Amino acid sequence: MSSTAGDRVLGIARERFDAGAYFAGTVFQRASLFLAVPFLLRSLAAAEYGVFGLLQSAVTLLPAVLALNIPIGITRLLFDGRTPPERGGIAFKLSVLSAGIGLVAALALWSCAASAQGAVAALLGVPQQEAIPATTLVLVGALGSNHLQMAWGIWRAENRSLPTAIATAGSGLLFLLAIAFLAATHRLGVITAIGAYAGATALIGVASNIIAILDGPGRGATSYSILARRALSYGLPVLPYVLAVWGVAAGGRWIARATLTLEDTGRFTLASQLAIMIGIIGRSAFDAWAPRSFEMFARGDAEAARHYLRARGALTLAVVGTASAITAVVLGVGLPRFAPAYAGVTLLFPLMALAPMLDVAYFTYHWELMGLKVTEPIGTYATITVLAFVAAGVAAAKLFGLWGLAAAYTGAYALQWTLARRAVRAVRAEPTRRPEGAGRAVLPDSTPLD
Repeated sequence: MSSTAGDRVLGIARERFDAGAYFAGTVFQRASLFLAVPFLLRSLAAAEYGVFGLLQSAVTLLPAVLALNIPIGITRLLFDGRTPPERGGIAFKLSVLSAGIGLVAALALWSCAASAQGAVAALLGVPQQEAIPATTLVLVGALGSNHLQMAWGIWRAENRSLPTAIATAGSGLLFLLAIAFLAATHRLGVITAIGAYAGATALIGVASNIIAILDGPGRGATSYSILARRALSYGLPVLPYVLAVWGVAAGGRWIARATLTLEDTGRFTLASQLAIMIGIIGRSAFDAWAPRSFEMFARGDAEAARHYLRARGALTLAVVGTASAITAVVLGVGLPRFAPAYAGVTLLFPLMALAPMLDVAYFTYHWELMGLKVTEPIGTYATITVLAFVAAGVAAAKLFGLWGLAAAYTGAYALQWTLARRAVRAVRAEPTRRPEGAGRAVLPDSTPLD
């Protein structure tokens, strides 16, 4: 075997190892929520499980909002450093900026919640005396998740999938152990459950971020102000997309809360989490594919990057489709026996399982735009998607209940794929131009950050 062929085989093997590591770590983190279900269902009524679902979804949303979406740009911006020390400096400074902005925003949000405890309690469906403890724990978890995402982005740029997998799996394991302890000591309730989730995320997230920036020390010539401007101009246009992802994946719980009962909210939470678990396969695979495509875009080989993303996307789609079919059969047989109160959820899953398949098809276009740094279209079509989902979800839930909400959920992913495909075609039709900012197209003659 020639040296070139051997390198190619090793490269493919490393890609698959990275994808598997990302998948294993993320799946265990997500699976911890399901492994905790027996404890939660024994201790929480369906309405209380619905409240826990609302609080947990808030923890997943707030990191991007509090830190102005700085974490999403860390992987791509690190490739603008010419040397490892420059990349280390970028990682350190962006981590400081993300942590500082997030903390200030969290304190402001906590102050608003403290002055409106009654409204917060009514929104969440908890007693007024629990409104502030719940808010505090959600913010702690969100800040911890912000740190975890920064560490994830740094390690991903360095193709270090193993520490990423250990960190994500570690947060899930710590949460599961805390839930088991609370259940064994008869202390498991809505507040203690979200406390376990937030505490595990915060502890692992802060530790991971510190380790990530200490692993790659260095000094970059770029000042904090320049890095902040570049990070915000890259990340803020994508914030609507992050909100849309949350709005479609987790926002359905809040639509159910507004239009249906808390019991229905609990059922929809379980059904959507099952679909999200399947989607993790695709997202984990693209966590391995995306950095390699970024390298191709950064060196000006856009066509090779597109071909790479298409090939990897087709493979991932086949895997996700197979996993969806198997999961639908297993759930149809097992869930009615394990949790009869949630048996109706299995009928919704085949419809909702189309969503992760559409999500995988969408990512081929999403990462092309991210690699080119063409982020404005992402914000535009993401806003359209989430607004359409909210409107369709509310109307369909009122008319057809959970089935209507499930149909709107899948339809939103189909709309997102359609709009992203059109956006990429429009970008490809534009003439090559030199970048003037992170949100503009970066084509073959792109220049480094400094």
